[in-house]
Amino acid sequence: MLRILHTEIKSGERLVATDITDLTFFPKGTILTFSSTAWSATSAGFKDIWKICNAANHQADPNNVPDLTDRFLRGGTSSDFTTGGGADNRSVTLTANNLPSHSHGATGLTLPGFSLSGLSISGLTLSNAGAHTHTTSGTAAEGGSHSHTISGGNITGGTITAGSGGITGSTGSAGSSQAFIIDTVPAYYTVIYIIKVA
Repeated sequence: MLRILHTEIKSGERLVATDITDLTFFPKGTILTFSSTAWSATSAGFKDIWKICNAANHQADPNNVPDLTDRFLRGGTSSDFTTGGGADNRSVTLTANNLPSHSHGATGLTLPGFSLSGLSISGLTLSNAGAHTHTTSGTAAEGGSHSHTISGGNITGGTITAGSGGITGSTGSAGSSQAFIIDTVPAYYTVIYIIKVA
């Protein structure tokens, strides 16, 4: 049995039933969205005129059928048929500029090269220390814990030696340079793309 494909409607030509069922009124190269269920229900003639835009059909006819699996259509110039993207997410590594203002604790700080030596205290007087006692047992023991107030006088002589260098130590560590995933895909319903090839 000879089957004639009515693939293109010319000006002034009448539509026939297959023009409606096979969508032949679209020009060659038209891309439509289709559900897989609807595609399965189409006729053999429809599948001769339209092809699914998948890897297998692209490999068989790379000049006419693109592979649009996991892709969306993007506007471009008449000569721009490139493809790109293809990922559902992106892995992003943050820099310090992306973080909020914060601080870290510092431990183990040292101040090298500074010393105090040879200082003398003179001219100081003790005020009335107040009545108090010391206990003895055979020999005089040291005074118990107590304090005295001093006033006047000077602390003279000696040197305070300043070294060079700065304060050294380390701040507390934070972070582990672990990348995280940002999902860039909105809610979706999966369809197939078909393209008219005849």
